[in-house]
Amino acid sequence: MLIERKKSRSVEMVFFPLVDIVLLLVIFFMLTSKFITQTAHNIDLPKSRTATVLEDKKITIYITKDHDMFLNDSPVTMDALPGELTRILGADPDKIVILKADSVTELGYTVGIVDIVRECGGKRLTITTEKQSYE
Repeated sequence: MLIERKKSRSVEMVFFPLVDIVLLLVIFFMLTSKFITQTAHNIDLPKSRTATVLEDKKITIYITKDHDMFLNDSPVTMDALPGELTRILGADPDKIVILKADSVTELGYTVGIVDIVRECGGKRLTITTEKQSYE
């Protein structure tokens, strides 16, 4: 007696659609990460209605709420700041010095930094704020 067996189907996983989706997700996150500019320092900038964007040669001084200071992303003390600024501004005195201080930083501390910048030859100083809406 001859018994016919049913042919078993082979089950295969097709990975091409999955690879396409993963590739699209990678491209999406790569593109959107370019538009997000976040500083490495935890600073809440004060709000301002007249804020403008500066695109020029610049030196950035960050001041956190704990009075930690960074000059172009490298930590610096209040005593070392004048020497570093004099060295940088001596090479190009027309650089813009941008001060990014946390909104809860004491005014006297910030004014002290402004004085140091002026004494070191900083002619162009700006204080960074976030643009506030009129609502």
